[in-house]
Amino acid sequence: MPFKRLRSQADITSSLKEPCLGKIVCYFFEEVTPVHSVLAPLYEEITRRDPESRFFSVESEDVTEEISAQWGVWSFPTILVLKGGDVVSKIQVSTRDGLIKQMKKAGILKEDEEITNV
Repeated sequence: MPFKRLRSQADITSSLKEPCLGKIVCYFFEEVTPVHSVLAPLYEEITRRDPESRFFSVESEDVTEEISAQWGVWSFPTILVLKGGDVVSKIQVSTRDGLIKQMKKAGILKEDEEITNV
C-alpha cells in the first residue's frame, strides 16, 4: 500500500511527527468532491515515486477541531509536507497540473519528472 489512511487524532499526530529519511506528506481530503476524484489517483501515483518519504491521507470526517488547529487544515483538499515534524509546505490546489507543480516545488517530485499515466 503506497500510503496509510489515518483515522484518529492520536494516529495523525504521531504519524506526522515520525522520524523519516525523506519527508512526510499528508493529504487531507473530502471524499465526495469532484476535486478528490481528480487528485486522488494522482496522489497515489506520486506516493510511488519517492520511496524515502512517507505518505498518509486523512478524510475530512476524521479531522477534528483540534487537528485543524494543530495543523492549520481548514479546507479540503490540503496537503501538508513535513520535515522533522515541522510543516515545510502547505499545498491547496484543485487541479492535476497544480498538484504536480506544487509537489515539485516541495521536493516530492523531481523537477524534470513527468506523470502521464494518470
